[in-house]
Amino acid sequence: MMDFIRIGMRRSWRLSLDEASDYLIFDLFGKFNFANREFSNPEYIPSPTRAVQHAIELLNGSDHKFASGAFIDCAAGKGKPCLVAARLGYEVFICVERDEATFKTLVVNFNEISQKYPSIRKTLIHDDFLSFDENAPQLDFKRHYVTFWLFDLRNALPDFFIRATQLCQKWTITNAAILLLSERDLPPFDGWNLVTTTDIGYDGSRQIWIYKLNKS
Repeated sequence: MMDFIRIGMRRSWRLSLDEASDYLIFDLFGKFNFANREFSNPEYIPSPTRAVQHAIELLNGSDHKFASGAFIDCAAGKGKPCLVAARLGYEVFICVERDEATFKTLVVNFNEISQKYPSIRKTLIHDDFLSFDENAPQLDFKRHYVTFWLFDLRNALPDFFIRATQLCQKWTITNAAILLLSERDLPPFDGWNLVTTTDIGYDGSRQIWIYKLNKS
């Protein structure tokens, strides 16, 4: 209960309501652990299911081929966005999480996700998205479409956009999108075109942003 009050007071009461709903669905009655209970990572807040699903549906509504590509969670937490993406048709996942305790839970959760969706392929990386080894052999997935997911990284966003651009160049990816849940009034990011932004009712504090890689 204190987690949800903290989210409401620090962030948004609508976000707190979404988190409480997710807790009832996944943590209380399900096999997954997505709740914010990590003492080693006190700033951790899971991506809300409603926002992830809406962002993916907006992207795939504009180009359904993205679901045939890879879903890359840049700060994967415990894996909730990947579960949502698997439900919506993605089968190739790369998850990068730097917090050790959270990463251990990610591994457990993904084992459950893999049982529900046996066709998925996953690469789980315990490292920082900004510096992990992009040359690792298991990352040679040869995908034409890539979807990056980011949640509420605020001041780190410019570095994450630069890193995503570098990965697209390294992996020869020409069709890439960044789905982002973050604060309002974000600046432009070099190399990326803003496709749409959508307010989903988080007290004006958080919106969905969708960017696509500039091919020119």
